[in-house]
Amino acid sequence: AFSHDPNTCAPYRVVNWFEGDDTSVVTGGKGGQTWQQAAQSEVNPPRSLLCVIALLDELLGLFDNVPLDVEFAVTSEVAQEVLWLLHTAFDLKTKFITSGFWLGSSSTLKLPVVAF
Repeated sequence: AFSHDPNTCAPYRVVNWFEGDDTSVVTGGKGGQTWQQAAQSEVNPPRSLLCVIALLDELLGLFDNVPLDVEFAVTSEVAQEVLWLLHTAFDLKTKFITSGFWLGSSSTLKLPVVAF
């Protein structure tokens, strides 16, 4: 998920995802789905992406609005779905916070998905 367009740095939220077990579909460029919207749009994102957009917004606040590239996963737990922030890093070349390394399970942020 990107907080800004990865090519222009314009404030557009871009989310790429795949529903299934193969984590390489999106990261390997083999497919998946894409949603994009202007960051200041008054139209709500799809319900299924609300938690991802909320995560981007929270991280933008923590990183002083530096553009973000975030890798995430959603799993089904006993009582609810859980959003996982897998990793993010800063890329000095592109000036993006980007998914450049794996933080590992001890640093993985597990966020319960809030029902909207």
